Amino acid sequence: MTTIVLLAVAGITLICLEVILPGLILGILGLIASMTSIILVFTTEQMPALFDGFGGRFLLVSIILIGSMITFLTWLNYFDKLPLAKGLLIRETSNSKDEAIKSDQLIGAEGHTITDLNPMGKVDIKDVLGRHEFVAENGFIKAGTPIKVIKIKNNQFIVRAQNNQELDT
Repeated sequence: MTTIVLLAVAGITLICLEVILPGLILGILGLIASMTSIILVFTTEQMPALFDGFGGRFLLVSIILIGSMITFLTWLNYFDKLPLAKGLLIRETSNSKDEAIKSDQLIGAEGHTITDLNPMGKVDIKDVLGRHEFVAENGFIKAGTPIKVIKIKNNQFIVRAQNNQELDT
């Protein structure tokens, strides 16, 4: 009986650890341990009086399975609240609608070119985070030229040189 309980506990523990250390090795070992405990329930000769006979053995298997499911579901429900889990989980999610709203608010933002825009290049605009393509509206803008974002198309910032300092070459 002790072996059955130890194998069942080891099985559910290994399955829960699979959440932390993915790779299927711990999960497979946990399933093997759990299945071995269930097989031992039906093959062991010496069982306590409560679990003797087919009905009692079926009751023990049911307790093991339901206990394992409750433990695993509780683990999944509360895992993200553990101090250990805070370093393992990604908390931020990306919402494309929010990014689109932020991008649309950048129309009219001003900055200056870092590299030549021929027609694409790097631009310094303090409100812009992340990687975006900056494209000159009319072909070429020299490095260091003040620019203004005039529109956004296909995640590309279309910029125009301010004060007609744009050069066509």
